Amino acid sequence: MDDSGNRQHSETIKNRAPTKALQNAGGEMRARAGHLHSDSEARLQLALEAVGMATWDWDIVNDATDYSSRLAPILGLAPGLAHLSNQEFLAIVHPEDRRSFEEAIEQALQGTDEYGLEFRVIWPDGSVHWIASKGLVLRDAAGTPVRMIGVMIDITERKEAEQLRYQVLSRIVAAQEEERRRVSRELHDQMGQNLAALIVGLEALKADVAGPQAALDRLRELQELANRLSQEVHLLAWELRPPALDDLGLHATLERYVEQWSERSGVTVDWHADGFTARRLPSEVETTLYRVIQEALTNVLKHAQASRVSIILRVAADHVLAIVEDNGKGFDAEFTMRAGDLHHQLGLVGMRERVLLVNGTLNVESAAGRGTTMYVRIPLGQ
Repeated sequence: MDDSGNRQHSETIKNRAPTKALQNAGGEMRARAGHLHSDSEARLQLALEAVGMATWDWDIVNDATDYSSRLAPILGLAPGLAHLSNQEFLAIVHPEDRRSFEEAIEQALQGTDEYGLEFRVIWPDGSVHWIASKGLVLRDAAGTPVRMIGVMIDITERKEAEQLRYQVLSRIVAAQEEERRRVSRELHDQMGQNLAALIVGLEALKADVAGPQAALDRLRELQELANRLSQEVHLLAWELRPPALDDLGLHATLERYVEQWSERSGVTVDWHADGFTARRLPSEVETTLYRVIQEALTNVLKHAQASRVSIILRVAADHVLAIVEDNGKGFDAEFTMRAGDLHHQLGLVGMRERVLLVNGTLNVESAAGRGTTMYVRIPLGQ
């Protein structure tokens, strides 16, 4: 080979050398990136397992789900579980929760992409456990769902603690209502009868006494005082626990209470009720609505400085809705719940707790200078 050929061959080698070096370097970088990716996944997996979470990856196309090792003990299955079809997993879900489980999955696949649900599963030994699961839908370029990834955690202890809390609270509320009922009866029957006898006795004494005018005036004053006491005792007994709530039901009782409240407070009330039939609402629902509306009107009188209140009570086939709206000064609901007036805060919390005990929801909308609206919705299903 002549000198020109040698020079050309050397140039070719020089030109190729950097390319090979870059390829090697690229491969090395990819390998390192792969290691880093694996390390990141490993660290994430360790972190999730440390807090009791399991990961899952659902291949939607092939209907196969891969699970981390933590999932088997969460579901009460044998260790080493790695794959499970959607139908196999659905068979583990509590029958009463399967519909909501499927609806949540379908909603995520249809477009929301995010999935989140708390549901029950039945272990092979028959025990029931609560699971919280969150997931995210992954789509291809055409927007078709191809994968769904997420995490699960056993929340049975939390749910049992919540259930115990609600049971205790339910018993406290029931005991309070029973005590109110007892005191109301005592006031109405014993105290009311004694005051009635006193009024009759004073009237008879006034007719028999032929003394100076001052003595007659004194008797008249005592009679008026006894009449006022009788009215106040009757009102107190009514507010503690109106007998009509047990005898006549929510509609008649609230209508009377609202009318009396309007007369005492001087605040105009627009009362609207529909959907009531001969069928009574469940006792705990009637008591809850009565107490919540009673508290709402008390708050109007104490805080709102309103001149008008509107109350709507509507019974549908599967729920009952109550709306209390005033034209008062309003308040910052979020601030009150965080750091506002303690009494007002406890009132809102107490109402929410009562409504929650009958599986209902309570929402308050208010702003300074724009009045307050309270919405209560209670389901009437089983």
